[in-house]
Amino acid sequence: MNPLTLNAIAISVFGMTLSVLLGPLLHISPSLSAGVVLVGLSAVTLDGFQFQSLGLTLLLDTLARLSPRYQQRVLHHEAGHFLVAYLLDLPIQSYSLSVWEAFRAGNAQQAGVLLNQPPNIITSGWLKSNIDKLCTVWVAGGVAEDLKYGSIQGNEDDLRQLRQSLSSLGLNVRLHEEKAIRHARQLLQDNWQSYEALVAQMEQRQPTAECCSIIEQLKASTIAVNVTDRTICFPCD
Repeated sequence: MNPLTLNAIAISVFGMTLSVLLGPLLHISPSLSAGVVLVGLSAVTLDGFQFQSLGLTLLLDTLARLSPRYQQRVLHHEAGHFLVAYLLDLPIQSYSLSVWEAFRAGNAQQAGVLLNQPPNIITSGWLKSNIDKLCTVWVAGGVAEDLKYGSIQGNEDDLRQLRQSLSSLGLNVRLHEEKAIRHARQLLQDNWQSYEALVAQMEQRQPTAECCSIIEQLKASTIAVNVTDRTICFPCD
């Protein structure tokens, strides 16, 4: 069962126990409080088994997004994934900044940056041939948070995917994870102007193609500036 569902069930059981203990003190009917908790527990269990906890995920995501600070964290995190994926030439299918946005787009519980990839990434060999790039993209969200805020809060799922993928391929998890973090940090620092421009585009929910276009424009301008600088600074004998 989904860990989120298990946690919700545990909370419901705790709530039922608490209601039985405190109900008499608050003059609440034990049957009423138990009934309410039982209905909630049934709904959570049904959601977990039938809908892979989609309802609970949508609820928690909606509540979390009442905080502007949380929304900005998610925005900067996903922009890190997006930019690094683009710079590493991994094809980006779409992005979403909330579970609700992903659900409306038909990608239930897949909020974030989605890549175009084969149906079976393991047997097709796609995962193995792109593992270094994927590891860098997986850690890029957390690295972007660290560069922007000085701390990381939302990289648990990213690290889980990274470690599971590396383990399935029999690769050294710690070595590849550390290498990916260094690579992602360097890419983001070297392309910080593109990152900030991408954040602005994603905040306005611009289409994926427009987000890619702004990155490409800034890459081209950076190359032009570098060429000009090298020409000006070329030493003369």
